[in-house]
Amino acid sequence: MRVLVTGSDGFIGKNAVKYFKKKGYLVKTADIKSGKDLRDFKICMKITKGIDWVIHLAADNGGCFYLDGNNKAAKNNTIIDLNIILACKLNKVKRTFFSSSSCVYDVESDYGRAKLNTEEVLKISNLKYSIARIQNVFGEHETIGGIKEKVVPSFIRQINKGRVKIYGDGSQVRSFIYVKDVVEIIEEMMKSEITYLDVGGDILSIEELLVLLMVISGNKAKIKIGKKIKDRINKFPRSMSKTPIYKALRKTYKWTTKNQ
Repeated sequence: MRVLVTGSDGFIGKNAVKYFKKKGYLVKTADIKSGKDLRDFKICMKITKGIDWVIHLAADNGGCFYLDGNNKAAKNNTIIDLNIILACKLNKVKRTFFSSSSCVYDVESDYGRAKLNTEEVLKISNLKYSIARIQNVFGEHETIGGIKEKVVPSFIRQINKGRVKIYGDGSQVRSFIYVKDVVEIIEEMMKSEITYLDVGGDILSIEELLVLLMVISGNKAKIKIGKKIKDRINKFPRSMSKTPIYKALRKTYKWTTKNQ
């Protein structure tokens, strides 16, 4: 089985490449960091030729501070997604996986609307496809620091420095799932020809997440709590976690601390 992983140098992508290689698949990779800009349709045609499965993870992505109001990221993702879909169709790829997002439930999110539009295009493409609306993924190889950093590595980095700032008052609730569980679910969806799944994990408030990470770290940190904010996402699927949340966060803490 010949598998192409787009976004292979990214967070989920690195974990997917490692997983699929370990399972014996012939894995091909594509990422802008290695010179394969998927906004170029010719590149998309070249990399999808002779491929059985495309695991499409490439996206201009980041945390809420990066995505909020970022029309450029939404535009980049639309171009990338449409290029991959058309290339898969022309090259007769057997099945295509699309990594969607819980942001589709946020009516104010340009990123979410772009993801939702891609879902609709896939439905009328005549391709065989699997769509996963993935909730908050965490784990090894996630971005540490900078504007694209998300909440788990941000908290770990700040805990290790002794000071933590919470965006909002900590009451916001999210669904968290370990990245290694996600890549297993992707394979299961492709093998079983599952068209659509909401992929979520353990439901925690941001405050509960912080408490767990502080217990794991054994460190004391000063906490600055922000003002209550509107929580724009309140739809959470059943948990598909395979790894217990404490164990997954402990592994993530260890990797993030080593690599920050």
